[in-house]
Order: sequence, then structure tokens, then C-alpha cells
Amino acid sequence: MLFSVLLLGLGLIGGTLSGLLGIGGGLVIVPLLLYAPLWLGFEPIDIRTATAVAVVQVTAATLSGTLAHRRRGAVYMRLAVPMSVASAVGALGGGIVSAYVPADLLLLATAILATVAALLMFLPARVEDLDAGDRPPFSLPTVCVSGFLIGLVIGMNGSGAFLMMPTLIYLVGLPTRVALGTVLAVGFPTSLAASVGKIATGQVPLLIASVVVVGAIVGAQIGSWLSARTPPRVLRWLYGALVTMIAVGLWWDIFNLGAGF
Repeated sequence: MLFSVLLLGLGLIGGTLSGLLGIGGGLVIVPLLLYAPLWLGFEPIDIRTATAVAVVQVTAATLSGTLAHRRRGAVYMRLAVPMSVASAVGALGGGIVSAYVPADLLLLATAILATVAALLMFLPARVEDLDAGDRPPFSLPTVCVSGFLIGLVIGMNGSGAFLMMPTLIYLVGLPTRVALGTVLAVGFPTSLAASVGKIATGQVPLLIASVVVVGAIVGAQIGSWLSARTPPRVLRWLYGALVTMIAVGLWWDIFNLGAGF
């Protein structure tokens, strides 16, 4: 019973971050699943199980967050669809290309991109807000190329979704809140496909995942409610702080774990 409460709480944390900042929550839920049970005296969860549960949690959180933000008019579906398709194609290509690119070079490229993305999030947005229902025009080629390149990075190195928010805000010109909701919509199809694959191959412990998913669904609604009441500038700063943590971790790996530069 206590273990289920813990899992529910971890899903709630991941889901809240998803709804608040437009991230899937996998970045947070994996270490929480790995270490929180161990610290609290429960049976530890291994890395394979943690990543499998995280993928399912991200699927639930992105869907719940997308629906919550869409109710508030903060999801640009006409943009999200082509970007999702382009990102999926890029991820497929990145997965293939990664076999021919040195791992150290991939790590360095991701660290540089994370650093740039983090710094951008502390700058003023091109468009701070819009009237309800208004949507700025966008360049379809720009969206597709951006989605493809981000997908390429994700496919090559397993991370890179953090690039979507700064791309939509500073390159495409979406307001922060609309960019946040749209990123969730873009991320849902990818995480859903990954979840189906992991469930079909028996990698997901359904009981554990179910409890975490309930927490994620509720958390995403809470995070969306908080996001709608948080100034856009603060949302960007929080996102920037999170990506900064990612960048610091990547640079730490480069300089301290024997990357060959």
C-alpha cells in the first residue's frame, strides 16, 4: 500500500512538471523511480523497468497536458501535426545515422545545443501573449525543417526534445503558453509509439505503470492549472533552469567521464 502511494506521488511530480513546463517528465521520473524506493526502504526498481515505466508515464502526461492546455486555447494543432511528422522522420534518420557518428561527438553536440537552448530561455519572447483563439502565422518549411532537425538529434543521441520550446518561441514566434501546450501535443505521438513497443515486448510492469500513470494524469492537470496562472517570463526561466541542469550534466560527463576530446 505504501509503495503504491509512493508510485502515485512520483507520477504526480512528473505529470505536474509536464503540465507546468511542457516537458514529458521522463527526465525527472527515471531518477525518482531509481532512487526514491531505495532511499525509503522499498525494493529497488532496475533501470530497464524505470525507463519502461517512464515512457508510459510520459505518454499519459503529454496527453493529459495537451488536453488541459487545449481547453485553454494554448495548443496550436495546425502547427503541431506537421512538426510531429517531421520530428518522427528525423528521429528515424537520426537512429540510423547514429551508428556512424562517434558517441563522443554526439555527446558534445547535445551539450552545446542544451547550453544554447538554456541561454535562449532567459531572453524575452518575440511574442509575449495573444488574444484568446488568435494564432500567429508560421512558415511551414521552417516548422518542418526544425522538427526534422530536432528529431534527428533525438534519434542520434536519445535526447533533444528540450530544443522544441526555444525553437517555437524564438524561431517560429509562438507565445510562451502556446509553445508550451504545442510541445506537449508534438511529443505525444512519439511517446505513444514507444509505449506500444515496450508494452508489446513485455517490458512494462503493468501494475506499477498503472499507478504512476494515474498520478501523471492528475499531475498534468494540476501543472496546466498552475501554468495558466504563472507569468510567461517565469515559465521560460523555469524551463531554462531545467535545461541548464541538463547542460551541466552533459558537460560533466564530457569533462569527467573520459570523453575523448
